[in-house]
Amino acid sequence: DSNPYILGRKLHCLELFCGRGVVSEEFCRKKWLVESVDNDVESNATIVQDITKIDPRRDFQRVPDFIWASPPCQTYSRLAGGKHRSLSDPDRSATAREHDLHFTK
Repeated sequence: DSNPYILGRKLHCLELFCGRGVVSEEFCRKKWLVESVDNDVESNATIVQDITKIDPRRDFQRVPDFIWASPPCQTYSRLAGGKHRSLSDPDRSATAREHDLHFTK
């Protein structure tokens, strides 16, 4: 495996919009220190909070060496099929509508 140290300290990853925390899990498996943020209480985030309300100096334990940020997979993933992405589709999910409002301002 890789050596997760630089200048004698462990590397730190920050995952934004983590959801299930798949990226965080991989970095943990590689022995990185990991913090993750999501506003969903059902997520695997270490910090459950709206990202617009985060104060990095207060809420994060250290400055990250790497930041992973990706939009919600259940709405934006190609594997989701795309049907729910159509603005005129009455069957679009409430989650897709909410994500559209947040990410397409």
